[in-house]
Amino acid sequence: MGLTIHYSALLKERTMLPQLTDEVADICQTMGWSFEKLDSVVKMKDKDVSFEPPIEDDQNVHLQGIMFVPTGCETVDFTFLSSGWTSSYLNLMSAKKFQVIDSEPIFKDFPKLVYTIHTKTQYGRPDVHIALVHLFKYLENKYFSILNVSDEGHYWETMDKAVLQERFDEYTQLINSFKSAIEKDNWTITHDPFPLTTKMGDCLDKREDEA
Repeated sequence: MGLTIHYSALLKERTMLPQLTDEVADICQTMGWSFEKLDSVVKMKDKDVSFEPPIEDDQNVHLQGIMFVPTGCETVDFTFLSSGWTSSYLNLMSAKKFQVIDSEPIFKDFPKLVYTIHTKTQYGRPDVHIALVHLFKYLENKYFSILNVSDEGHYWETMDKAVLQERFDEYTQLINSFKSAIEKDNWTITHDPFPLTTKMGDCLDKREDEA
Protein backbone atom coordinates (compact mmCIF):
# COMPACT_ATOMS: atom_id res chain seq x y z
CA MET A 1 0.00 0.00 0.00
CA GLY A 2 1.20 3.49 -0.80
CA LEU A 3 0.56 6.38 -3.13
CA THR A 4 1.56 5.33 -6.65
CA ILE A 5 1.91 6.65 -10.20
CA HIS A 6 0.81 4.23 -12.93
CA TYR A 7 1.96 4.98 -16.48
CA SER A 8 2.46 3.65 -19.99
CA ALA A 9 4.02 5.39 -22.97
CA LEU A 10 4.60 4.97 -26.68
CA LEU A 11 7.63 6.56 -28.31
CA LYS A 12 7.04 8.94 -31.23
CA GLU A 13 9.86 7.14 -33.01
CA ARG A 14 11.79 4.07 -31.88
CA THR A 15 14.97 5.81 -33.01
CA MET A 16 14.48 8.44 -30.28
CA LEU A 17 15.19 5.95 -27.50
CA PRO A 18 18.97 6.51 -27.25
CA GLN A 19 18.42 10.27 -26.98
CA LEU A 20 15.74 9.79 -24.31
CA THR A 21 17.96 7.40 -22.37
CA ASP A 22 20.94 9.75 -22.42
CA GLU A 23 18.85 12.77 -21.46
CA VAL A 24 17.16 11.02 -18.54
CA ALA A 25 20.58 9.80 -17.36
CA ASP A 26 21.86 13.38 -17.49
CA ILE A 27 18.83 14.62 -15.53
CA CYS A 28 19.34 11.88 -12.93
CA GLN A 29 22.94 13.02 -12.47
CA THR A 30 21.73 16.58 -11.93
CA MET A 31 19.15 15.39 -9.40
CA GLY A 32 21.54 13.04 -7.62
CA TRP A 33 19.44 9.97 -8.44
CA SER A 34 21.01 6.58 -9.13
CA PHE A 35 20.25 5.07 -12.54
CA GLU A 36 21.06 2.13 -14.77
CA LYS A 37 20.81 1.85 -18.54
CA LEU A 38 19.30 -1.39 -19.81
CA ASP A 39 19.81 -3.20 -23.09
CA SER A 40 18.75 -6.79 -22.58
CA VAL A 41 17.09 -9.71 -24.33
CA VAL A 42 14.49 -11.30 -22.06
CA LYS A 43 13.83 -14.98 -22.73
CA MET A 44 10.08 -15.55 -22.70
CA LYS A 45 9.53 -19.09 -23.96
CA ASP A 46 10.77 -22.04 -21.94
CA LYS A 47 7.95 -24.35 -22.97
CA ASP A 48 5.29 -24.39 -25.64
CA VAL A 49 3.46 -21.26 -24.52
CA SER A 50 2.19 -18.21 -26.36
CA PHE A 51 0.72 -14.83 -25.53
CA GLU A 52 -2.46 -13.23 -26.73
CA PRO A 53 -1.76 -10.98 -28.50
CA PRO A 54 1.82 -12.04 -29.30
CA ILE A 55 4.75 -10.37 -27.53
CA GLU A 56 7.07 -9.75 -30.48
CA ASP A 57 8.29 -13.26 -31.45
CA ASP A 58 6.95 -14.86 -28.23
CA GLN A 59 10.42 -16.17 -27.45
CA ASN A 60 12.92 -13.35 -26.96
CA VAL A 61 11.98 -9.77 -26.16
CA HIS A 62 14.40 -6.88 -26.55
CA LEU A 63 14.02 -4.46 -23.63
CA GLN A 64 15.96 -1.19 -23.74
CA GLY A 65 15.99 2.10 -21.86
CA ILE A 66 16.80 3.38 -18.41
CA MET A 67 15.78 2.72 -14.82
CA PHE A 68 16.33 5.24 -12.03
CA VAL A 69 15.56 5.61 -8.34
CA PRO A 70 14.39 9.00 -7.02
CA THR A 71 15.08 9.57 -3.34
CA GLY A 72 12.75 7.44 -1.23
CA CYS A 73 10.81 6.07 -4.22
CA GLU A 74 10.53 2.80 -6.02
CA THR A 75 12.37 2.40 -9.32
CA VAL A 76 11.06 4.37 -12.28
CA ASP A 77 11.34 2.40 -15.52
CA PHE A 78 11.53 4.02 -18.91
CA THR A 79 12.30 0.75 -20.66
CA PHE A 80 10.76 -0.07 -24.00
CA LEU A 81 9.90 -3.00 -26.25
CA SER A 82 10.76 -2.98 -29.95
CA SER A 83 7.21 -1.78 -30.57
CA GLY A 84 8.05 1.46 -28.76
CA TRP A 85 5.75 0.74 -25.81
CA THR A 86 6.94 0.80 -22.21
CA SER A 87 7.32 -2.44 -20.34
CA SER A 88 9.56 -3.81 -17.63
CA TYR A 89 11.36 -7.01 -16.74
CA LEU A 90 8.87 -7.56 -13.91
CA ASN A 91 5.92 -7.13 -16.29
CA LEU A 92 7.37 -9.59 -18.76
CA MET A 93 8.09 -12.17 -16.08
CA SER A 94 4.54 -11.77 -14.77
CA ALA A 95 3.20 -12.27 -18.27
CA LYS A 96 5.31 -15.40 -18.63
CA LYS A 97 4.26 -16.89 -15.30
CA PHE A 98 0.64 -15.84 -15.07
CA GLN A 99 -0.46 -15.76 -18.67
CA VAL A 100 -3.24 -18.31 -18.06
CA ILE A 101 -5.72 -18.55 -15.19
CA ASP A 102 -8.41 -21.21 -15.40
CA SER A 103 -7.41 -21.82 -19.04
CA GLU A 104 -8.20 -18.21 -19.93
CA PRO A 105 -5.48 -15.80 -21.13
CA ILE A 106 -5.36 -12.83 -18.74
CA PHE A 107 -3.32 -10.65 -21.10
CA LYS A 108 -6.07 -10.03 -23.65
CA ASP A 109 -5.92 -6.43 -22.44
CA PHE A 110 -2.24 -6.45 -23.34
CA PRO A 111 -1.41 -2.73 -23.18
CA LYS A 112 -3.01 -2.30 -19.76
CA LEU A 113 -1.31 -5.23 -18.09
CA VAL A 114 2.06 -5.48 -19.83
CA TYR A 115 2.79 -1.91 -20.91
CA THR A 116 1.76 -0.22 -17.66
CA ILE A 117 4.45 0.41 -15.03
CA HIS A 118 3.83 1.27 -11.38
CA THR A 119 6.02 3.48 -9.21
CA LYS A 120 5.27 4.03 -5.54
CA THR A 121 6.18 7.54 -4.36
CA GLN A 122 4.70 7.28 -0.86
CA TYR A 123 8.03 7.40 0.94
CA GLY A 124 9.57 10.00 -1.33
CA ARG A 125 7.49 12.93 -0.02
CA PRO A 126 5.21 15.11 -2.18
CA ASP A 127 8.26 17.01 -3.40
CA VAL A 128 9.66 13.97 -5.20
CA HIS A 129 6.23 13.08 -6.59
CA ILE A 130 5.91 16.57 -8.08
CA ALA A 131 9.42 16.44 -9.55
CA LEU A 132 8.54 13.14 -11.25
CA VAL A 133 5.31 14.48 -12.71
CA HIS A 134 7.15 17.47 -14.14
CA LEU A 135 9.70 15.11 -15.67
CA PHE A 136 6.91 12.97 -17.18
CA LYS A 137 5.30 16.05 -18.76
CA TYR A 138 8.63 17.17 -20.18
CA LEU A 139 9.30 13.75 -21.69
CA GLU A 140 5.74 13.55 -23.04
CA ASN A 141 6.17 16.75 -25.07
CA LYS A 142 9.53 15.69 -26.46
CA TYR A 143 9.44 11.91 -26.93
CA PHE A 144 5.98 10.32 -26.60
CA SER A 145 3.06 10.09 -28.99
CA ILE A 146 1.02 8.52 -26.18
CA LEU A 147 1.48 8.86 -22.43
CA ASN A 148 -1.16 7.43 -20.12
CA VAL A 149 -0.80 8.44 -16.47
CA SER A 150 -2.97 7.49 -13.52
CA ASP A 151 -1.75 9.49 -10.54
CA GLU A 152 -3.19 8.44 -7.19
CA GLY A 153 -2.05 11.82 -5.86
CA HIS A 154 -4.14 13.64 -8.52
CA TYR A 155 -1.25 16.01 -9.18
CA TRP A 156 -0.89 14.98 -12.84
CA GLU A 157 -4.33 16.33 -13.73
CA THR A 158 -4.59 19.22 -11.24
CA MET A 159 -0.99 20.47 -10.82
CA ASP A 160 -2.22 21.48 -7.37
CA LYS A 161 0.22 20.92 -4.50
CA ALA A 162 -2.56 21.22 -1.93
CA VAL A 163 -4.53 18.39 -3.58
CA LEU A 164 -1.43 16.21 -3.62
CA GLN A 165 -0.62 16.99 0.00
CA GLU A 166 -4.16 16.04 0.99
CA ARG A 167 -3.79 12.70 -0.76
CA PHE A 168 -0.46 12.08 0.95
CA ASP A 169 -2.09 12.88 4.29
CA GLU A 170 -4.88 10.39 3.61
CA TYR A 171 -2.37 7.64 2.88
CA THR A 172 -0.34 8.67 5.90
CA GLN A 173 -3.27 7.86 8.18
CA LEU A 174 -3.33 4.35 6.72
CA ILE A 175 0.39 3.68 6.91
CA ASN A 176 1.88 3.97 10.35
CA SER A 177 5.38 3.39 9.06
CA PHE A 178 5.10 6.44 6.83
CA LYS A 179 4.02 8.54 9.78
CA SER A 180 6.99 7.28 11.74
CA ALA A 181 9.31 8.16 8.87
CA ILE A 182 8.00 11.72 8.81
CA GLU A 183 8.57 12.11 12.56
CA LYS A 184 12.00 10.51 12.41
CA ASP A 185 13.26 12.62 9.52
CA ASN A 186 11.62 15.82 10.80
CA TRP A 187 9.93 16.65 7.52
CA THR A 188 7.81 19.35 9.17
CA ILE A 189 10.08 22.20 8.17
CA THR A 190 9.75 25.95 7.86
CA HIS A 191 11.83 26.52 4.70
CA ASP A 192 10.90 25.56 1.12
CA PRO A 193 9.17 22.15 1.39
CA PHE A 194 9.64 21.51 -2.34
CA PRO A 195 13.38 21.82 -3.04
CA LEU A 196 13.39 18.96 -5.56
CA THR A 197 10.45 20.49 -7.41
CA THR A 198 12.43 23.71 -7.77
CA LYS A 199 15.56 21.81 -8.82
CA MET A 200 13.71 19.77 -11.43
CA GLY A 201 11.97 22.89 -12.75
CA ASP A 202 15.28 24.71 -13.16
CA CYS A 203 16.82 21.65 -14.84
CA LEU A 204 13.98 21.24 -17.37
CA ASP A 205 13.69 25.00 -18.05
CA LYS A 206 17.39 25.09 -18.93
CA ARG A 207 16.97 22.18 -21.35
CA GLU A 208 14.01 23.82 -23.05
CA ASP A 209 15.95 27.09 -23.40
CA GLU A 210 18.87 25.20 -24.97
CA ALA A 211 16.65 23.24 -27.38
